[in-house]
Amino acid sequence: MPALRLPISSKPGPAPPSKLLAATLANDLDSLPGDLVLVLDDLQCVTDLAVHEVLDQVIAYLPPGVHLAIGTRTDPPLSIATLAARGQLSELREHDLSFNDNEACDFLARAAGSVVDGSAIAELTEQAEGWAAGLRMLALSARAVTAVSEARGRVVRGDAYAMAYLADEVLRKQPPELQHFLRCTSVVERFNEPLGRALAGDGDGQVECNRVIDRAVGERLFVTSLGEGWYRYHPLFRQLLFNQLRNRLPADGISELHRRAADWYDREGMVREALSHAIGARDTAMAVRIVARHRTDAMNHERWQEIDHWIALFPGAIVEQEPVLALTHAWVEHIRMKLLRGRADGHALCQTPRERRARD
Repeated sequence: MPALRLPISSKPGPAPPSKLLAATLANDLDSLPGDLVLVLDDLQCVTDLAVHEVLDQVIAYLPPGVHLAIGTRTDPPLSIATLAARGQLSELREHDLSFNDNEACDFLARAAGSVVDGSAIAELTEQAEGWAAGLRMLALSARAVTAVSEARGRVVRGDAYAMAYLADEVLRKQPPELQHFLRCTSVVERFNEPLGRALAGDGDGQVECNRVIDRAVGERLFVTSLGEGWYRYHPLFRQLLFNQLRNRLPADGISELHRRAADWYDREGMVREALSHAIGARDTAMAVRIVARHRTDAMNHERWQEIDHWIALFPGAIVEQEPVLALTHAWVEHIRMKLLRGRADGHALCQTPRERRARD
């Protein structure tokens, strides 16, 4: 391919006008024989607006036989809307690149071979959530072990290939403040701005969570919007974040994050989540206080199944030892017996949580 003749001098001085640069590049591209695809990957790494200005004008001057393909995690500051209105733009977004369940299963069956059985393939597919590179790395991991059960175990713990890729290509490139936020919020299954502030705030709680979340979403950092201000991480990315969190914090530090989450959920009236994190913090006293604080209202509104789920989160020995839990459990059993004797709609409550999960 002939060298492109850009009017750039090695001598110090002002850069040539962007229109001149763009026109010269477009003319050189036009002089090349045949059709041409010009690929610009990782464009999100370009932060100089002058570069984007030149690129925008190159696109305007682009010869008919030249096609520009851009790979980027963020929308570049180019005239995208104008190109789309003219029918000159084709976009492949995240949902276009994701495998559906059937495609993922087919890909894994081919890539992993006979090493992984059908149930393990379904588990791998669920973990990857359509992410093609993740599926490939999970398949490599599965082929690297000899037993299906061992392959499943590696998937549950977090695949080494995927973890290394995410750490190097995604997390390492982010500023420290964003990395801190991502790791701290990995202790919860989903988060919003107030919960993120409670988890990642410093001593004064002054972390600009709204800005941090906007950046995480804008840069496609495996963050999915759930609507109404709630977000969650891709399972593999969350696993990486939590693994790094455990490597950086002692066990007490992890427990403190669980306590913060439990306290926030408790104040918001999200009792089951609050209990889950209080138990995750191994803070039985806190979990018991949460039940004590919310049980009366739940009983007055006859939310017996909900209360039953709360009690099911505790080990049986703890329920017997704690008067609040024992009394609450006794009330649930009393209502269960009344329903068992006389009401047909008590069938669901008469089942244990394990039986209900098996039925669902």
